[in-house]
Parts: sequence; structure tokens; C-alpha cells
Amino acid sequence: MAAPFSEFVGNKRLLWIAQEWDKYADELAEWAMEHLVNRRDVWGQYTVREGEVGFVTLPIPERRGTGSDMVTMQKLRRHFSGRAASHLISLHSISDHETCKWFAIDIDLHDPTVMNADELAANNLAAALGWARRLREQLFDPCVIDTNGRGGFHLVVLLDKEYPLADVYDFVSDLRSDYEKYDLPRKPEIFPPRREVVEGSLPYPLRVPGRHHTFPHYSRVWNFDGMGENDWLEGAEAIEAILALRPAELRV
Repeated sequence: MAAPFSEFVGNKRLLWIAQEWDKYADELAEWAMEHLVNRRDVWGQYTVREGEVGFVTLPIPERRGTGSDMVTMQKLRRHFSGRAASHLISLHSISDHETCKWFAIDIDLHDPTVMNADELAANNLAAALGWARRLREQLFDPCVIDTNGRGGFHLVVLLDKEYPLADVYDFVSDLRSDYEKYDLPRKPEIFPPRREVVEGSLPYPLRVPGRHHTFPHYSRVWNFDGMGENDWLEGAEAIEAILALRPAELRV
């Protein structure tokens, strides 16, 4: 069996970052279970078959609700350890009783090979930081995450308790409403993605911070105190910033 992260051996910096996430896996799992897991009975799982990365929702419909397969501390530890793409998971932003512990905006760059990719990435970051600054003015503690190193960003905010789905959706939907101001080509996806959930439907989940499932990249966190010298935190510094995020009240 290959040593952990053997695929990164030729990249000392990435190997070091991978080992940092592995080192903090237990602490990150506890944090995620408290602040990110809205429901334990279903989650998104990345798969690898014949070298191709895919995505499935687990458990399969026939086993949902039985309690036989759940989001556990072990699944969360495996994700944050990131020893294989097939260990990575996504979590749902809505509980089974239509409440939310957090909200997020996913500002993606679907094709980093397009001619104006640098411009699109810059606009994406400007939007993420603009919305984050507005949230900070409202006493939230937003986290801007560089998700793939190619112009995709997540803006994530933890809430101090579970809030009604409709209230959280309305808030984050209004937050992104000025997306055209940042020259974004379309409204970015938000979490929760729906104001209400029809029985039997399952809104899509958001990828948990950590190793990217396709690219050789680990989540970086924007440093609002960097003064332009160290804008992005990596490795242990990024992890500690995530663990230190302050859940905030949603004022509606």
C-alpha cells in the first residue's frame, strides 16, 4: 500500500499542507459535527472509478431513514484527513425539519481554460470579499475560501443556532442580489438553495473545506488582517482560522 499522500511527494509544499490537514482531522471533525452538519442521515460522497471522479448522494434511497448509515465522526475525520478523493464529502445546508446552521455563496468558475479566466476569477474574488465586508459590518464572521485555486470561492457564515429555512434563504438571496455589480455572468449558487423543501426532494449539498476532489489543492482562507502582505492563509493557519470562526445571530 502506498504511503499517505504519496502523490504529493514531488511537491514539498503541498505535501506539508496535506499533512497539516491530516494532523487536525480530529479537531476539524468535532467542529464540523457541531457547526456544519444539519442532517446526519444523508450526505454527498465523491467516488473514483477507473481514475474518474464522480459524485453520489448517500445512502441510497432504499436505506435512507433507517439509521444504518449516517454522517459520523469517522466520515468527517476521513474527509479532513483527505488521504483519498473517495473519502471526501459534501454536507446539506438544510435539516430534515427545515432549519439551517449556516449559509454560503458558491462563486464558481466552471471553465478555468476560457480566455478571460483571470478576469472572471478576479471578479469572483471581488464579489466574495465585497459580500464578506458587508457581512462583517453586520457583525457576522464570514469565511472566504479559495476552493480550487482556479477562481472558485465559497463564502461561508456560521449561525449561532438553527434558524428557519425561509429566513436564512431570504437573507442570503438578498445578499447576492447585486451580483451584476461585480460583473458576474449569473447569480452564484447559494446555500440553502431553496426557500422551502417539497417532501421527497433533496437539495444539493456543499463541499466541505479541505482537499479538492480533482485538483492538487487544499482550501485557503482569506486573511482579513493581512494588510496586503499575506492575503491567503494555508495549512495550519487556514485550519486555525476556520476553527476560530464565530457563529453569529441572524437578525431578520
